[in-house]
Amino acid sequence: IGPGRIQLTRDYIQYAKSHPPNEGGQGSGIKCVRVHIHRFLHADLQQTPNIRDLVCTAQSIEELEHAVDLMEDIHKNAGHVVEDEQKSWYVRHRIVGEDGLTERERRYRQDSIMTCEEPEDDTAICVAAMFGNDDDGGDY
Repeated sequence: IGPGRIQLTRDYIQYAKSHPPNEGGQGSGIKCVRVHIHRFLHADLQQTPNIRDLVCTAQSIEELEHAVDLMEDIHKNAGHVVEDEQKSWYVRHRIVGEDGLTERERRYRQDSIMTCEEPEDDTAICVAAMFGNDDDGGDY
């Protein structure tokens, strides 16, 4: 079992402080950080719209840290157990089915399958006929 959602979020915030997303050509700034935090805490934010609103409207790292502090207080007061956390939005697209594929991979394969049937020899059409009538005495 790895770190819980709160610890994962705090670790991400530290990375965002060390490597601000608005530097180095990324240009997305605080919006990028908000999106990631929303994904990490998705399950919790569904139950706490007031904290969700804080995350969605935060204009600084400090505001996001405050929202995480509030969520952590809720976890402590509710007796939250990290080991009981279930996978949430952030990893649901990675869940592998019995066929060994994610839903995204399964859809891609299904959309990209092309069937090709070989015609019987006596019914096959000359490839030159693809470009028009092959009886016109042309070069083909």
